[in-house]
Amino acid sequence: MTDYMKFWPLVVVAAGAIASAATAQMQINSNNANIEDISESVDENEEAVEEIQRLLIQRQADVAIKLLSVEIEQKSQGEDLDQILLLLQQQARANQ
Repeated sequence: MTDYMKFWPLVVVAAGAIASAATAQMQINSNNANIEDISESVDENEEAVEEIQRLLIQRQADVAIKLLSVEIEQKSQGEDLDQILLLLQQQARANQ
């Protein structure tokens, strides 16, 4: 019996080490699950960012087209005003 008592502290230390290792393994498994969740979230966020970039590019193109259209319209209106001014000047000269 006394021979077994010599190993009692060793058994307690071994049991503590086993419990500690089991707890560590459970934490590692939990961390792995969290890492997988975070990885999925990152993938989803990357897809969302890519979609936002596509939308921004499309909107920039739409704005550029609208701006060009407005510039063309303004130029046309400016030419019309120039013609009207020329006609008014000609009429004013004719009336003198």
